[in-house]
Order: sequence, then structure tokens, then C-alpha cells
Amino acid sequence: MPGLQYPFPVYMVDQCPKSRTSWNASSTSRRCPVDVNGRSTYHCVPNQQLTGLIEFCYPRQIGLYENGTCLYLTNSDYVNQVSCTDFTQGCPEQPYFSNEIYKYQECLVIDKQTHCYEAAESCRNTKT
Repeated sequence: MPGLQYPFPVYMVDQCPKSRTSWNASSTSRRCPVDVNGRSTYHCVPNQQLTGLIEFCYPRQIGLYENGTCLYLTNSDYVNQVSCTDFTQGCPEQPYFSNEIYKYQECLVIDKQTHCYEAAESCRNTKT
């Protein structure tokens, strides 16, 4: 990504995989290893500025994230969570592992111009 240097390769994508099958295919394509629990380290999330979607093999431990949150990759190379309780739909209702974010597509659809999640009420208000 221009202007940001991560200690691992990060690739801009137009959209993230929408199913386990396509997630696994992207993981294979990027040659992402599996962690000690046998989970793929492939991730696809928005960047911190919400200006684009990025995919990468995450070298850190795959985390369990709280319900009511979406994920993004921080500028300092950590997957972090942000509240999505103002989403009109699609905010995770139960805890989930970061490499299963594909189950919550609203967390992966952003408005790159206004830097927000499209499902967020605040994003809708920004557009009108």
C-alpha cells in the first residue's frame, strides 16, 4: 500500500471472499500457512483508514473477536476491532475468529470515499 510499510506482504483487492470455499481458494492462492490449530492465516479486511480492502497472510495469532465488532488492519500491522453496533444489519451477533470474517459481509463493504462501513447508520447519514 502506498505510504505504509507492513512487515508482511499486503495486497489491495476489490472485494474479499464471500464464502468459506472462496476464502480457502484465496488462502491457497496467496500460499498462506496454517496456524498451530490448523486454521488458515489468510485474512481480508479493510485498512485502518477504510479506504480499501487488503488481503494478507497474518503472521500473528488468529484472534477471537467480540460480537458487535468488525475488523481492520491497523497501520502498525495488527488486526483490530471496531464497534459495528450502529449497523442497520450484519453486525456479528456472536464472537468469531478473525479468519472467519467472511461470514459477516457487511464488515467487508466500505465506502472508500467517505471512509466508513456502508452498513453503518453514520455512513448513510454522511452520504445524504
